[in-house]
Amino acid sequence: IRDVAVTGVQTCALPISLYTQTCAGCHGARGEGTERGASLRKERDPAKIGTVITQGRGQMQSFNAQLSGEEITQLATYISTFADLSRAAARSP
Repeated sequence: IRDVAVTGVQTCALPISLYTQTCAGCHGARGEGTERGASLRKERDPAKIGTVITQGRGQMQSFNAQLSGEEITQLATYISTFADLSRAAARSP
């Protein structure tokens, strides 16, 4: 969360922007997965997600050098909400 200097308003747009720039190309706009990257709708634990972002996994590169610790934490927390999308879809008729 970054403060907007002019208005003093806080915004949560940073993790969405980070996801769009660094993850969506392989994992899909809402973490649904593509032929290039796995679905991100299974893991709910931000700490586990953060570890994958930091260290990489399989063909996925590490983003430790590109993102700050705070950015990784915010991104992992945002991605953890995708698991709720799968649960909601499973409950829909």
